[in-house]
Amino acid sequence: MLEAVTGGRRPFGSVPSERITSLVASGARPALPAGVPQPYRDLAQACWAHSPRHRPSAAQLVTALRQQLGGCDAQQPPQTGPRQQQG
Repeated sequence: MLEAVTGGRRPFGSVPSERITSLVASGARPALPAGVPQPYRDLAQACWAHSPRHRPSAAQLVTALRQQLGGCDAQQPPQTGPRQQQG
């Protein structure tokens, strides 16, 4: 899902992979681009809770995503930024 809303950009930009683990362990989370709907932001923040017991269950995720998708036009794909090449 993060890849869909970021247009394929790396979550922590140019931060070296070996540094990302320590950043996340210390509470850092990737920034979401402007224009990401608030319900998705809220869900992402809940999933990124430091303590696993504070994260939503799979059943809660399914319910939340169904609610969010219920408001989408199935004929219109979501708008995302240009996809960047990974390399």
